[in-house]
Amino acid sequence: MKTKVTAALFLSALLSLAFGQSCFDLLPTYMDVGGVSNEGIVFGPIEYEGTFYLWNPDTGKVTNIGGFSGGSRAQCSADGNYIAGATYTEFPSPQGQRHRGLEMARYNISTGVWTPLGFLGQGSSFATAISSDGNTVGGYAIGVNCDAVAWNESEGIINLGIAANQYTAVCDISHDGSVIVGIQFVDNRIRSAVWRKNPAGGYFPAEPILLNLVEGPDDPNYILGNALAVSGDGVWIGGIGDEETSEQPWIWSEATGGILLGSLCDTYNTPCVNGIDFHGNKVIGVFQLPNNAPGVPFIWTQENGMQNLNDYATQTLGVDLLGTTLTGVNAISDNGKYIAGIAYDPNSGGERAFRLQIGDTSTPEDVLLSAILSLSRVYPNPFTEDAKIECRLKEASQVKLSIYNQRGQLVKQLVSEGKMAGTHTANWDGRDAKGRKVSSGIYFVRLIAGKESSQKKLIYMAE
Repeated sequence: MKTKVTAALFLSALLSLAFGQSCFDLLPTYMDVGGVSNEGIVFGPIEYEGTFYLWNPDTGKVTNIGGFSGGSRAQCSADGNYIAGATYTEFPSPQGQRHRGLEMARYNISTGVWTPLGFLGQGSSFATAISSDGNTVGGYAIGVNCDAVAWNESEGIINLGIAANQYTAVCDISHDGSVIVGIQFVDNRIRSAVWRKNPAGGYFPAEPILLNLVEGPDDPNYILGNALAVSGDGVWIGGIGDEETSEQPWIWSEATGGILLGSLCDTYNTPCVNGIDFHGNKVIGVFQLPNNAPGVPFIWTQENGMQNLNDYATQTLGVDLLGTTLTGVNAISDNGKYIAGIAYDPNSGGERAFRLQIGDTSTPEDVLLSAILSLSRVYPNPFTEDAKIECRLKEASQVKLSIYNQRGQLVKQLVSEGKMAGTHTANWDGRDAKGRKVSSGIYFVRLIAGKESSQKKLIYMAE
């Protein structure tokens, strides 16, 4: 799709050359933006299921780097050196012949080479996500089922599928590959899924993300919708809002449970979080509107809550959007410096990819976690013999520290007494209130002080 170079774009290019990278850039062509690096390089396919392109902010040029998107956007590593995608390859058929299909792959900008990563059975595989360090790639493979898959150099391709006849797929990966988020079917509905790295190799089975961490784990109405994004540190997860979240996009952490971000418009179809920076400082997403109307992109921060991205750019940042209207935001860099998405440009009469440089803000944890208490550390995690639980109180309070299982049942109360302000440590040896060893699995440690509470997940692995 060709677009004419407008006077505004020409002026922006001159300013960029004269003074370095500008705060707002319109790319020379439409791209279905999927990734932006810490240095502001933008990646994505130009057409649905097309090859991948990258936009270099230093030269202003768009380069075709090949590969095949398979209908997914390109995610990139934080340094911009690796991209997740797919390449054509040959597969064995049941009749012993071979047929041509797609295989998930990773592109290395330094070498200019796409490396195929593998597939399951006889179907195609697609890469839809890559960790910020570039060492873990995730996606899905098509065989008897559609199975979520991950890949790393030491283990190769890993099947994350959780059950027969179950649809799963990967949407995003934390910086070091320790947390993978995506989707799974629960009661014939697409819901959230999170896979956590198993120290023994591979990943633990998918877990649903619960709106409330303690109550209702067996009720699908407590399971949050599609998980589309995870912060680089693996703490914050975000996704699509539905009736369970009052049609609001959400973020989630082990300490807070689900946090509803609000809304910007009266009528919309799909509110979703598309990206979170490394520490959860900034959350970006979009409200899709009915009848194929342009979307309403948003940014959520502690300082300003949820804002229309157009207002945030022009009023909070004071950025000139060059006459365009931002209609979608798809990616945020790991360092939170850049976001990229789609804008409507009336000068060209069509959509254009954009890149916006944004400022620093505070982390949601600063405002969402209690000022009175916090569970600062649980270590080692996973553990086999004894876990140390470190909590911090900013004032004297009556404290309860308890262990719960995934059904919300009390396993053991570790502390129930008054504590002075400061840091306190308790131990849990993997035994219940009757002194019996519990089974391997996921548990929650919950700290309550007055009306405030904080919670973290821990994994016990019986010897």
